[in-house]
Amino acid sequence: MVAARHLRTVAGVVAVLLVALLRPWGTANAAFTGGSANPGNRLAAGSLAAPTGLTLTPACASGVPSVGASWTAGTGGSAPTGYKLQRQLSGTTQNTVQTAATSGTDTGMANGQTYTYKVFSYLSGWTSAAASDTVAVNCATNLLANPGFESGGTSAPWLIDTTGSAVATVSAPVHAGGGAVRVPISSQLYTTVSVAAGTSYTFSAWAYTAPGTGSVSALLRVISGSSLYGSTVLGSVQGSGTAGSWSQYTVTFNSGAATSVTLSIGTGTATYDVYTDDVSLA
Repeated sequence: MVAARHLRTVAGVVAVLLVALLRPWGTANAAFTGGSANPGNRLAAGSLAAPTGLTLTPACASGVPSVGASWTAGTGGSAPTGYKLQRQLSGTTQNTVQTAATSGTDTGMANGQTYTYKVFSYLSGWTSAAASDTVAVNCATNLLANPGFESGGTSAPWLIDTTGSAVATVSAPVHAGGGAVRVPISSQLYTTVSVAAGTSYTFSAWAYTAPGTGSVSALLRVISGSSLYGSTVLGSVQGSGTAGSWSQYTVTFNSGAATSVTLSIGTGTATYDVYTDDVSLA
């Protein structure tokens, strides 16, 4: 009887061993969850360094906005395959530029928005922490010809009201570049520009206040229609600056029903000539 009991015990041990040996691998390892589908492709936590020093530079080419970005590679850890530069607006990713270099250019954004950019190092399916920065994109197109008075040595298409003709530019004083226009006392420099009806615009000009004339500078006006002497003034400002220096003056207006406006830069109540440069309508 002892021998029989011993044989039954041995048989039970053998049966347990056979079940263990024959059980599928997946069942035997069911407790190991969350493993990678490719166990050999692993990256230690924190070994992919984030880029640093993200610098954003907005640019405009023919009124089309773009943003150039550059950064410094992170130090230490695994060498990344490359970088991913993401453009976000209000927390939503709009575009991703992938590059092996530490710089990239993003295009396709809307004008007049402020964007957040994030750049990540990446390696296979892993990405690092991000470096981030924000940038405002504004490529308002200047509707005025010869805005810096650098073309042809004259003020054209701007005319002086006393003669109805363009005048020669002067080389000093200038705000930027090589030319500016002198507007004689009690005169106006003017031009007519086509605009879209019912649209808001900003007219601006840099003006120089001659030494000894006090603080009164150029008078900017926007007149509805194609005549300098039209009765509907859409906006105006009499500049006030520091004698012997340049200041920028701005008029914001809505075109209303007009499809053209006449822009004027005059002396107004200034008691001496004024000079103007770098005009803009956008």
